[in-house]
Amino acid sequence: MARTALLAAAVGFGQEMIEKAGREEKNNSGQLAYIRGLWQAVSENKPLNFRVSFDGAEQSQIECVSLVVANAAPKTTILAQGHGEPIYDDGKLDITILPVEPDGAQNLTVAELILPKLDGKPSNIRTEQCEKINIEFEQEQHFALDGEVLSAKSIEIVIQKHALNVMVPN
Repeated sequence: MARTALLAAAVGFGQEMIEKAGREEKNNSGQLAYIRGLWQAVSENKPLNFRVSFDGAEQSQIECVSLVVANAAPKTTILAQGHGEPIYDDGKLDITILPVEPDGAQNLTVAELILPKLDGKPSNIRTEQCEKINIEFEQEQHFALDGEVLSAKSIEIVIQKHALNVMVPN
Protein backbone atom coordinates (compact mmCIF):
# COMPACT_ATOMS: atom_id res chain seq x y z
CA MET A 1 0.00 0.00 0.00
CA ALA A 2 1.63 3.27 -1.10
CA ARG A 3 0.56 6.50 0.56
CA THR A 4 1.78 10.06 0.29
CA ALA A 5 2.55 12.01 3.45
CA LEU A 6 3.61 15.58 3.96
CA LEU A 7 4.44 16.06 7.64
CA ALA A 8 5.48 13.05 9.71
CA ALA A 9 5.20 9.35 10.52
CA ALA A 10 5.54 7.99 14.05
CA VAL A 11 5.66 4.80 16.09
CA GLY A 12 5.58 4.78 19.87
CA PHE A 13 4.79 8.02 21.69
CA GLY A 14 3.64 9.97 18.60
CA GLN A 15 1.29 7.25 17.40
CA GLU A 16 -0.01 6.56 20.93
CA MET A 17 -0.65 10.29 21.46
CA ILE A 18 -2.87 10.38 18.37
CA GLU A 19 -4.70 7.18 19.35
CA LYS A 20 -5.36 8.45 22.88
CA ALA A 21 -6.69 11.84 21.70
CA GLY A 22 -10.21 10.74 20.79
CA ARG A 23 -12.56 12.78 18.59
CA GLU A 24 -14.79 13.91 21.48
CA GLU A 25 -11.80 15.01 23.54
CA LYS A 26 -10.35 16.90 20.55
CA ASN A 27 -13.73 18.62 20.01
CA ASN A 28 -13.87 19.64 23.68
CA SER A 29 -10.21 20.43 24.39
CA GLY A 30 -8.54 21.08 21.04
CA GLN A 31 -4.73 20.74 21.16
CA LEU A 32 -4.86 19.86 24.87
CA ALA A 33 -6.21 16.44 23.86
CA TYR A 34 -2.87 15.72 22.18
CA ILE A 35 -0.90 16.94 25.20
CA ARG A 36 -2.92 14.62 27.45
CA GLY A 37 -2.39 11.76 25.00
CA LEU A 38 1.36 12.36 24.94
CA TRP A 39 1.46 12.55 28.75
CA GLN A 40 -0.33 9.19 28.97
CA ALA A 41 2.02 7.59 26.42
CA VAL A 42 5.11 8.89 28.25
CA SER A 43 3.70 7.66 31.58
CA GLU A 44 3.13 4.17 30.14
CA ASN A 45 6.70 4.19 28.69
CA LYS A 46 6.22 1.09 26.45
CA PRO A 47 9.45 -0.02 24.73
CA LEU A 48 9.41 -1.00 21.05
CA ASN A 49 11.78 -3.39 19.27
CA PHE A 50 12.21 -3.38 15.51
CA ARG A 51 14.77 -3.41 12.72
CA VAL A 52 15.63 -0.25 10.81
CA SER A 53 17.71 0.60 7.76
CA PHE A 54 18.73 4.11 6.65
CA ASP A 55 19.35 4.73 2.92
CA GLY A 56 19.62 1.01 2.17
CA ALA A 57 22.40 0.33 4.69
CA GLU A 58 22.44 -2.89 6.72
CA GLN A 59 19.52 -3.23 9.12
CA SER A 60 20.12 -2.68 12.82
CA GLN A 61 18.02 -3.63 15.82
CA ILE A 62 16.50 -0.67 17.68
CA GLU A 63 14.90 -0.54 21.11
CA CYS A 64 13.18 2.76 21.80
CA VAL A 65 9.92 4.33 22.97
CA SER A 66 9.47 6.69 20.02
CA LEU A 67 10.64 7.01 16.44
CA VAL A 68 9.46 9.94 14.32
CA VAL A 69 10.24 10.43 10.64
CA ALA A 70 9.66 14.08 9.73
CA ASN A 71 9.60 15.78 6.38
CA ALA A 72 7.87 19.07 7.12
CA ALA A 73 6.69 18.78 10.71
CA PRO A 74 5.95 22.12 12.42
CA LYS A 75 7.52 23.15 15.76
CA THR A 76 4.39 21.95 17.53
CA THR A 77 5.28 18.37 16.55
CA ILE A 78 7.73 18.22 19.45
CA LEU A 79 8.67 14.55 19.00
CA ALA A 80 10.11 15.46 15.57
CA GLN A 81 12.48 18.15 16.84
CA GLY A 82 15.67 16.13 17.52
CA HIS A 83 17.50 17.96 14.70
CA GLY A 84 15.65 21.19 15.41
CA GLU A 85 12.80 22.23 13.15
CA PRO A 86 12.86 20.15 9.93
CA ILE A 87 13.95 22.00 6.79
CA TYR A 88 11.23 21.46 4.23
CA ASP A 89 13.33 21.59 1.07
CA ASP A 90 16.63 19.95 2.07
CA GLY A 91 15.74 16.61 0.44
CA LYS A 92 16.21 14.74 3.73
CA LEU A 93 13.96 12.99 6.21
CA ASP A 94 14.70 13.94 9.82
CA ILE A 95 14.59 10.95 12.19
CA THR A 96 14.25 11.39 15.97
CA ILE A 97 14.58 8.30 18.17
CA LEU A 98 13.90 8.46 21.92
CA PRO A 99 15.72 5.75 23.88
CA VAL A 100 14.15 3.57 26.55
CA GLU A 101 14.62 5.29 29.91
CA PRO A 102 13.68 4.25 33.45
CA ASP A 103 10.19 5.28 34.55
CA GLY A 104 10.15 8.99 35.37
CA ALA A 105 13.33 9.79 33.42
CA GLN A 106 11.38 9.69 30.14
CA ASN A 107 9.78 13.04 31.04
CA LEU A 108 13.25 14.62 30.97
CA THR A 109 13.99 13.12 27.55
CA VAL A 110 10.79 14.61 26.09
CA ALA A 111 11.58 17.93 27.80
CA GLU A 112 14.94 17.99 25.97
CA LEU A 113 13.03 18.29 22.69
CA ILE A 114 11.09 21.29 23.96
CA LEU A 115 13.83 23.19 25.78
CA PRO A 116 16.95 24.14 23.80
CA LYS A 117 20.30 22.88 25.05
CA LEU A 118 23.44 25.00 25.02
CA ASP A 119 25.20 22.80 22.45
CA GLY A 120 22.06 22.57 20.30
CA LYS A 121 21.78 18.75 20.33
CA PRO A 122 19.80 16.69 22.85
CA SER A 123 22.18 14.42 24.79
CA ASN A 124 20.64 10.94 24.71
CA ILE A 125 18.30 11.34 21.75
CA ARG A 126 19.42 9.67 18.53
CA THR A 127 18.94 11.63 15.34
CA GLU A 128 19.52 10.66 11.72
CA GLN A 129 18.95 12.20 8.31
CA CYS A 130 18.31 10.09 5.25
CA GLU A 131 16.42 9.91 1.98
CA LYS A 132 14.90 6.49 2.72
CA ILE A 133 14.10 4.54 5.87
CA ASN A 134 12.84 0.97 6.16
CA ILE A 135 11.29 -0.24 9.43
CA GLU A 136 10.40 -3.91 10.06
CA PHE A 137 8.40 -5.12 13.04
CA GLU A 138 8.02 -8.68 14.36
CA GLN A 139 4.24 -8.36 14.06
CA GLU A 140 1.65 -5.88 12.83
CA GLN A 141 2.32 -2.50 14.49
CA HIS A 142 0.25 0.66 14.71
CA PHE A 143 1.87 3.83 13.39
CA ALA A 144 0.69 7.36 12.68
CA LEU A 145 1.02 8.99 9.26
CA ASP A 146 0.11 12.68 9.13
CA GLY A 147 -2.30 12.22 12.05
CA GLU A 148 -3.98 9.03 10.79
CA VAL A 149 -3.38 5.75 12.65
CA LEU A 150 -2.59 2.80 10.38
CA SER A 151 -0.94 -0.59 10.91
CA ALA A 152 1.65 -2.64 9.03
CA LYS A 153 4.41 -5.17 9.60
CA SER A 154 6.90 -3.08 7.62
CA ILE A 155 7.12 0.56 6.55
CA GLU A 156 9.25 2.16 3.84
CA ILE A 157 9.39 5.95 3.69
CA VAL A 158 11.14 7.64 0.77
CA ILE A 159 11.57 11.40 0.30
CA GLN A 160 10.23 12.85 -2.94
CA LYS A 161 12.57 15.77 -3.52
CA HIS A 162 10.96 18.99 -4.72
CA ALA A 163 7.51 17.36 -4.83
CA LEU A 164 5.83 20.18 -2.91
CA ASN A 165 5.29 23.61 -4.43
CA VAL A 166 3.73 26.35 -2.33
CA MET A 167 1.89 29.06 -4.23
CA VAL A 168 1.65 32.45 -2.54
CA PRO A 169 -0.59 35.20 -3.99
CA ASN A 170 1.05 38.56 -4.73
